[in-house]
Amino acid sequence: ILDSLDFNLSLPSVTLAGLPGAEPLTNSTLSVKSRKKTTGTGQDYDLGIAGGMNIDLKGKKIPFAVGLTQKPTQTGASELDIAGTSSQKVTMEMFRTFDIDGLSFAASRNDNKWTATVDGKTKLNNKDIDVTVNIKPGATPAAKPVFDIAVKTPMAVTDVIPAMTIQGFSDITLENLIVRDNQAAAAIKVRGTDADILYFRDTPSGPAKIAVMPKAFKLADYIPV
Repeated sequence: ILDSLDFNLSLPSVTLAGLPGAEPLTNSTLSVKSRKKTTGTGQDYDLGIAGGMNIDLKGKKIPFAVGLTQKPTQTGASELDIAGTSSQKVTMEMFRTFDIDGLSFAASRNDNKWTATVDGKTKLNNKDIDVTVNIKPGATPAAKPVFDIAVKTPMAVTDVIPAMTIQGFSDITLENLIVRDNQAAAAIKVRGTDADILYFRDTPSGPAKIAVMPKAFKLADYIPV
């Protein structure tokens, strides 16, 4: 019997403790299927769970169809991978607004710690770009998740705030652009010098400003001693 084991079992609501932004898994099904071991004799078993899960993306509950798979570990600990997709679109109000579609969710639990992301596509200054929404736990178990958006497509300095005209910066490319609630930051190279650029506002409704900070800052370069 065990050599040809193959069945599905409906499950009650499943809560994944510690997964930031995730509601309980609903309409879930456990699947179990036996297969011959790749080495030696005997049977191995593939276990999987599929269902629906709402993911909180900055106050917007987006439904995903997800699948859970258990990862083999040397210690015998229960480690999990989750992958899912959604046909919905989400608008996230950050330092600037992102309308993101083509959503795919991925999460992984290792050593009882979760990492969770949502990949998607959006436009920035009329350019098609790929982004990753990083979902991180709040400061306490009861706190709301913390979000940032990593822009994976190369962008110009002025693409973040198109209304800003910065002479001499139009051809400089942003690297590792990260957008948060009240600021955005990236790495740049100015005349061969590595620097960080920070976009910010003094007040939520105030005008956007930037600061450029050379990585190799020497006070003597600016103040004679």
